[in-house]
Amino acid sequence: MAVMNNWHTYWNTLINLDKPESFRSISAGFIHVEAAGSIAVDQSGANKVLGKKLKLKETRLYFYPSAETRTLYLLKIGDKDSQEDDNNFCREFIHKLRGN
Repeated sequence: MAVMNNWHTYWNTLINLDKPESFRSISAGFIHVEAAGSIAVDQSGANKVLGKKLKLKETRLYFYPSAETRTLYLLKIGDKDSQEDDNNFCREFIHKLRGN
């Protein structure tokens, strides 16, 4: 629920920008620039949303915003244990997408 709340915040901001890269300059602790330009949102801020103090496992939803095609590719969701594999998947996907 916390990841999806942060995703919703990202999405609402993204649709109001001309270029998806612009969002990277906005200070939001739940956004992480990852492998090959992929972006991840995490569960940060869940306590504010839920109104109670919780210890949540670190979770990231990975996606890639393509400015050229104005397409948002949802790639993976994972936790800290799968982060290396998740980033490798994202890197390979984006390289194939770009034709590298």
